[in-house]
Amino acid sequence: MRGRSALSFGLMRPLAIVGFLCVAIGGAEVASACSSFSEAETGSADAATSEAAAIDAAAADTAVPDAPVNVDASACVLGTSPTLVAATTSAATKLGTNGESLFWIEGGTRIVRASLTDCGTTQVATGNISALAVDSQWIVWGDDTYNALARNDVGAAVMPHRYPAPISPSLLLVGGTALWIDAANQHVSACDTPCAATNVAAQLGSPTLLAANASRFFLFGVDADSGTAGALFWQALSGDPLNGPIATNADPVLLAANDQGVFWVSSNGSVTGLPSGGGTAIPFGNVSGVQALAVDNSYIYVATAAQIQRAPAAGGAWKPVVTGETAIKSLLVTPDSVVWGTSVAVRRIMKPN
Repeated sequence: MRGRSALSFGLMRPLAIVGFLCVAIGGAEVASACSSFSEAETGSADAATSEAAAIDAAAADTAVPDAPVNVDASACVLGTSPTLVAATTSAATKLGTNGESLFWIEGGTRIVRASLTDCGTTQVATGNISALAVDSQWIVWGDDTYNALARNDVGAAVMPHRYPAPISPSLLLVGGTALWIDAANQHVSACDTPCAATNVAAQLGSPTLLAANASRFFLFGVDADSGTAGALFWQALSGDPLNGPIATNADPVLLAANDQGVFWVSSNGSVTGLPSGGGTAIPFGNVSGVQALAVDNSYIYVATAAQIQRAPAAGGAWKPVVTGETAIKSLLVTPDSVVWGTSVAVRRIMKPN
């Protein structure tokens, strides 16, 4: 397996040093991994901080929480049949959760939050929004810039920190580190929330798609050695160089990862899994019309417009989880539920045994 230098990490406590990216792996407080990336893409920390402050002051309307609506705690019960979380006026995409609330992009124009306790909804931000990622402390999203909003589901919203860099839909948030693909410059960008400086995490020809678990991230691109397209690479957040390819000649349209492996759906509907470090591929067969993909450590889930089904992540037959839906657009798996967004609603169901 080839290695390509991209970044290096050292195990140490989090540091507030520009040019270093600090990641609390898996949210643990016992240790953290800090990386020294290559040169920042867009200038010095002082300039970025000053510019971010100016943008913050000029962009106060990007985070305007509304009063909660659609609050009906009696109806917000997670059960073995699909239940409504919230009605939407347009497609709900990029579902995420911090364990207390669900978040999604609605119609590409706003971010909505729904409480998992009473399903009350609140508007988090508005704009031309294409990307969203959530963890237990941060909400990050992409419009024409990167935005990071401190956790705002337990009180007043905190103003967003902004950084003037375009954000791709493949936006991830791993232990406080934001990662996304800069296709124009053929690399993965990384930013420590709340994003004092943006840095290059990995370079790869024609990068597409991005997924991560608590220890590494994955992306497809062109193998620089052979020129082969559809090549899958991985890089450890703890500091290894870009490794691979561990798969080639794929034509992926969706990508997801769990602690053990990485999974993708190809344009022809074939679903494939692979151990996270490479090895023997796990074929899951073809699923026609896949719209969304999600995984946990036990199962892989796929959604078509009308149904959601799952198969054991180690390999096995597909079994239905939800049927009879219309226009499913997005999919999320939480520890106890399966959540999906359609053109008119966000709904959920208890995970089957």
